[in-house]
Order: sequence, then C-alpha cells, then structure tokens
Amino acid sequence: MKFSLFKKKPFELLNLERDIKHMQAYSNKRQIPLAIECLQRALIQAEMYYGPVHHETLKCKEIRGDLLFRDKDYDQALASYTHVLEFYGYGSFDHDRLRNKEQKTIDMINNTRKNKAKTLKTRTHSDYESAKKHFREKNFPKAKMSVLRALGSCKMLYGINHRRVMPMRELLVDIFCEMEEYEQAYDVFSGLKFTMKREYGTDHLEYIRIAQKLEDVPCASMHTGSSKIINDVMRIVLGPTILV
Repeated sequence: MKFSLFKKKPFELLNLERDIKHMQAYSNKRQIPLAIECLQRALIQAEMYYGPVHHETLKCKEIRGDLLFRDKDYDQALASYTHVLEFYGYGSFDHDRLRNKEQKTIDMINNTRKNKAKTLKTRTHSDYESAKKHFREKNFPKAKMSVLRALGSCKMLYGINHRRVMPMRELLVDIFCEMEEYEQAYDVFSGLKFTMKREYGTDHLEYIRIAQKLEDVPCASMHTGSSKIINDVMRIVLGPTILV
C-alpha cells in the first residue's frame, strides 16, 4: 500500500484559492463586479473552512470592502469595514488600519451626498427657470415637463410640502389651466390650498389669494355642484340618517 507524503488539500481550501486567484485577475483588469462575485464565493469557502471570525475570513471581508469602495458602493463598503473592525482589538495595527479605511469611506459618503444635493439644487433652479421661460413663450407642454422635473428635484431636497415647492405647484396649475386641463388644475390647487392652510393659516394673505384663485378655476364650480348631486343621491339610496 502506498501512502502519499503530502496531505491532500481540503475541497473548500482548493475552491477558496481558485476563487481568490480569479478575483485578483478580474481586479487587475478593473472588472470589479466580476471580482466581487468571485470574492463572494471565496468568502463562503473561507467561512466553511476557517470559520466566520478567523483572520483569513476577515481578510476576505476586508477585501470585499476594498472592492466595493473601488466600485463606488460606499454604503456597502462601510458596512464591510465596520463589521470586520468589531473583531480587531482596539489600538492594534489591524484596528487602526481598518479604522482609517472606515473613516475614508465615511468621508466619501458625506462628500457624495453633498455633491448630489448641490447638483439637485442646480437642476431644480435650471428646470424652474426653464418652465417660467416656456410659460412666458406660451410653450405650455415644455413648461409642464420642466416644472414637473423641478418639482421632483425640489421634493427630494426639501420634502413634499416645503414652502419652496409651493410656487412650482402654482405654476403647474397655471400651465394646466392654459392647456385647459382643468380637472388636473383643480386637484393640484386643492392640495396646494390644504398645504398653505397648514403652513400659514386661513388668515394669511397667501392662503386667501390661493383660495380665491382656486375658485376661479373653471372646474371648481363643477366640483361643488357635483358634490351636492352626489350627496343628494346618497341620501336617497342610503337614507337621510347616513350623511350628516
């Protein structure tokens, strides 16, 4: 009987080494998504062979963070670094090294968000100005598209009912009226009136102006009349005690 002089490597370790080599090759070619895919497989093998908190497994998780950072997926990279950091002793070389990576990633996230907010502000202003220009030129379809883009950006920046959103909503109503889309104009104006009531109160001049302007929308009287008809029908069908 012949005996091997060398112990055969376990199946998991062979797969781990193979996936690490593939990951390195893809990483060198800047094919980061494929490198991450290979590393994910390597990480599974490392956890099976070494365990979830072994140094070799933690190295794989750190490399995953590095690849995610290179792929500009900073939130996931931060999660990887923070997870690994929990298993390194405070003040150790590995802890300080990971802490530096973690801080760098946090800085990138903050800078990215600031840049995104700056871009949104610029885009909001540009689209709103374009909408007003198109409205003056009576190009109402383009004005409608521009103000809707401005509204979307403004809501992302400040929230749905922020005061900066209100002039854009009013311009949208004016556009709907010019395009004779009165039902949509009435719906938007009703929401605007409700928001202004909550923000300013019913005695504020802006609320009074919007409330009066709403009454001038051609379909406003139609809504009032139709509501009365509906209530009359409901009273006949359901009885006089249902509706108060």
